Amino acid sequence: MVSIEGVRIIFKGPGRGHRVELHHGNIAVKRGVGINLGEAEALRISETAGLPVPHVHAVGNSDGDKYIQMDFVPGQTLEQVWEDMSGQEKQDIARQLGHIITTMRSVPPPTQSICSCDDTGIRDSRAYQTTSPAVHDAFAAKLRITHRIVLSHCDLAPRNIIVRDGKVVVLIDWGDAGWYPEHWEYVKFFQRNFPGNDFWCYAAEIFPQLYQDELVDYIALLTWQTP
Repeated sequence: MVSIEGVRIIFKGPGRGHRVELHHGNIAVKRGVGINLGEAEALRISETAGLPVPHVHAVGNSDGDKYIQMDFVPGQTLEQVWEDMSGQEKQDIARQLGHIITTMRSVPPPTQSICSCDDTGIRDSRAYQTTSPAVHDAFAAKLRITHRIVLSHCDLAPRNIIVRDGKVVVLIDWGDAGWYPEHWEYVKFFQRNFPGNDFWCYAAEIFPQLYQDELVDYIALLTWQTP
């Protein structure tokens, strides 16, 4: 961690895009030109639902940077401790995450639209190469429009899960969160967690329902994604 005038930088992305500062009184400030201020609304919705998220104190712009001021919750990322956990400890964490996912899905959406939590456009967009009509029609025929719209984090990876004493104490980085079809959290789970880490082997404990057809479709779509 870097200290600047009494403020500790506990995370820093490239350039001015994103950094997290730790201030006196266990206050964290997520700051940068690339910050999505809609994340604050996602945190507020989640806190109201009883989910383990930081409490937001303030949102705004300062010196060309956007910022979100929130509580800092002590702990370690699941990424830091996962490899040292026993199988039983991993299963306990997975079940806790399963309860969190179930709670998220119980939050009634404001509309049946796919959108961010502040009712703006979604951030997790995809660009695709031109496909032949046959491939396009095959993808279109596979897509469903009957999924429920549910609150989704969209980056449920160990680096964004803070644990302490064997308990999930907070989920962080809700910048991509929003109201998505119910399968979206599941397929993004496999995109965000790569082979070599057995976290994704616990999907059946984490998700109340598996969306295997949608996962296969999503993997197929990724083959047409523009690099």
